[in-house]
Amino acid sequence: MRFSTRSKVGGLLSLLAIVTIITAFMLSGLVFRGTATHASNAQYSATPGTLTPAGTVNLRNVPTNLSLAAGGSFPRGPRPIHSVKAPGLSGVQPITSSPITDQTKSLITKFNGVSSRDSAVTNFGAQFEPPDQGLCVGNGFVVEPVNSAFTIYHTDGSVVAGPFNVNVLFDEGLKQFTSDPRCYFDKSTNTWFAIIVFINAPFTGARTDLAVNTSGDPTTTWTVYHINGTDQKGLGCPCFGDQPLLGIDQENVYISTNEFSILGPQFNGAQIYAISKSDLVSLAQHIHFVHFGNLSIGGAIAASVQPAITTGPSNAEYFMNSLDPNGTGDNRLGVWAITNEQAVSQGKIPTLSSLVITSEAYAIPPGAIQKGASSLLDAGDDRLQQVRFINGDLWGALDTTVTILNDTTTRAGAAWFQVPRHSRHCHDPFRFKLLPQRCVYSIARRAEFVRRHPYSSAWNDLLRSCCYSLGRLFLGDFRP
Repeated sequence: MRFSTRSKVGGLLSLLAIVTIITAFMLSGLVFRGTATHASNAQYSATPGTLTPAGTVNLRNVPTNLSLAAGGSFPRGPRPIHSVKAPGLSGVQPITSSPITDQTKSLITKFNGVSSRDSAVTNFGAQFEPPDQGLCVGNGFVVEPVNSAFTIYHTDGSVVAGPFNVNVLFDEGLKQFTSDPRCYFDKSTNTWFAIIVFINAPFTGARTDLAVNTSGDPTTTWTVYHINGTDQKGLGCPCFGDQPLLGIDQENVYISTNEFSILGPQFNGAQIYAISKSDLVSLAQHIHFVHFGNLSIGGAIAASVQPAITTGPSNAEYFMNSLDPNGTGDNRLGVWAITNEQAVSQGKIPTLSSLVITSEAYAIPPGAIQKGASSLLDAGDDRLQQVRFINGDLWGALDTTVTILNDTTTRAGAAWFQVPRHSRHCHDPFRFKLLPQRCVYSIARRAEFVRRHPYSSAWNDLLRSCCYSLGRLFLGDFRP
């Protein structure tokens, strides 16, 4: 439900992007050392709880009598997430792209994914372009949920099941309001996880739906859990958790949302949920979780704190977020860590800590040139879009503005950030090493997608005019 205008008409919900002005909130206890600012013992709220199963869905026997009750219209208009509406930089150095390269690798396979027509057929004529998309792969299957349809494929592109209305996967009525699906296959437990935001028809309550399939075969039974995000005591609430983000490590599943008022402009910041993976995989009747709220970092309320998909051993679950509270560009990133992760399964509270590090500059990108059209494509904003922790290094990526050699026009692009650990065996989750300046590669002219579908067909040629830049990050040793 991010940065796009959508509608569900004829009894369907209509949705416009949920955005707001991030208000300043000073974070105490900041200490500078090298390029890192760390905030130990930061103030936040942490509440343990349990979830119980809300329903099950067997995709080999999709029910035909799901509720068709309409959710009505969702009365929201577009609002800026930054106080400055125009993209660009102020107070940071211009961003120069990496050298353009023509080096590409051969595609392993490609096939058409979920299309606008799939959404229209399964969602009463409603189509969403571009959609919010989830994509996960495992055991020879590919699961692709979007707004508002999903299909299960084999990795060769042949359809196994679907397309279905995306609400089927979460045991919701076909016309109920949902948005922003994500999914992941956890190879270590042979389990599929999928999430989506839900808002009820009277606009009095909301939740994040979490669907779990422990068989390894996504066409079999999924168990659904509900994480309440209404927060009746919050500013402007009832509220909902916009754009749920998904992460995982060996101990827990992590979901981060942005809490907005359902009907008003209020924004209450990022919310983090740590949910016991062992409880979910065992399909326990009581799933332990911990909710972290009242989060702030870098002198502002925290927003879009992206949890990492953790691959390999790690002594913490990491998160990252961009810091551009005024929409004028920035050169800082927030890094978060949850330690003692196993406490969640024990009904206890793990430790959450955070710090601010200096990165290369980034800023809200301008519209991207669309080949064969005079209109520009909305390139979104500069929030962090993905985070991976792979063998001791933390990687992140975001949309940004870049300048290309011999080109006077500012372009939309993407920046990648590598945050390496000082020691992969160090017990200090915040100890990193200094990196020499380096740039791995950039792609500007011959970009290919591993998976193409009608939503992204324009991008094959569009990326010839959009320079992708690797983020160069300089870190000193620091501790929380």
